[in-house]
Formats: sequence, C-alpha cells, structure tokens
Amino acid sequence: GLMSPLVQASGDKSRPDVCIIIVNWNSADLTAAALTTLRQHVTGISYQVVVVDNCSTRDDSRERLPAEFPWVRCILNDANVGFS
Repeated sequence: GLMSPLVQASGDKSRPDVCIIIVNWNSADLTAAALTTLRQHVTGISYQVVVVDNCSTRDDSRERLPAEFPWVRCILNDANVGFS
C-alpha cells in the first residue's frame, strides 16, 4: 500500500500515532541527519515518515535517502512543486 513501515510503540499496528512529512530539495545531508535523529530519539509513539523530494539535481538525495532509510516512504517528484 501507500504506507511505509511504521515505527511501532505499541497498540494499533495499522495506523501511526503521527505522520512526519519532510520536504527535501538538494539537502541530503540535512535530511539524513533529521531522519537519523528521529529514529534515535522519538520513543513512545508509532510514526510514519514521508520524505518528498522536489526533484533534487545538485546532490544524491534521490538515490541516497531511499537506500539509507528503507523505513521511510520516499516520494520522488519529477519537478520542484514547492513546499505546500
């Protein structure tokens, strides 16, 4: 389905307590740091993380983020459609 694997705390395994959405554009290092911090420090809740890449072309975001963070749902836009 459309959901990425959930990072579980307990309880209902079909729906996360929180969905965290990160918009990325040529910021692989910052986004990777944020994802690493989330995984290390968010506890007590279940969550789903979605990274939306706005057609990064100046770094390796589109390859790196899905490879390094398979527990994150990555949406790879074909154009920079902005933040909202």
